[in-house]
Amino acid sequence: MILDLRKHKSDYFGQFTKNGVIIDTCVLRVLIDGTIQSQFRKKTPNDFNYLLDFLELIKMKNQWSKFFITPHILTETCRYFRDEYKDWANFHELVALIIPILDSMGESNEIKKAEVLNSIDFVKPIIEIGDISICLMANDFVKNNKKIAFLSIDGGLNGKYAADKNVLAMDFRQNIFNYIG
Repeated sequence: MILDLRKHKSDYFGQFTKNGVIIDTCVLRVLIDGTIQSQFRKKTPNDFNYLLDFLELIKMKNQWSKFFITPHILTETCRYFRDEYKDWANFHELVALIIPILDSMGESNEIKKAEVLNSIDFVKPIIEIGDISICLMANDFVKNNKKIAFLSIDGGLNGKYAADKNVLAMDFRQNIFNYIG
């Protein structure tokens, strides 16, 4: 399912978010950039404000322990963080600011190499390891008869779960634009 805050209320999305929310790299980038910009540049990017507003609406603001991060998403996020900010004179301060947020997030269940490799579409081979790991983690929740939500602004990833009644795809941009529009 795809979350639409114009029609879905907390009793609906709560059945998915109560088990946690898997978070995608693209959202973590917005979180990292926004946190750093607001702390050190004293300006807040629009996307960061949209993300915070969305988290408030779904009652998950500053609830980082309720988010899950896969090892693959963590790798992508740390690589981005390093590449984007390593030349800042106060990089050590940035690390001290961001790493505790990532540390407080839950970990994924173990994702096996064979599962990842078996998930690759050989007809249209796009190897997005972060997306694959999110799908594997979501599928693991479903196998255990649990509903789960994930937070991403990746339309392709979100679309994979449009008809799935056990996985809720949440796009903060789309929801905020619809909510305020």
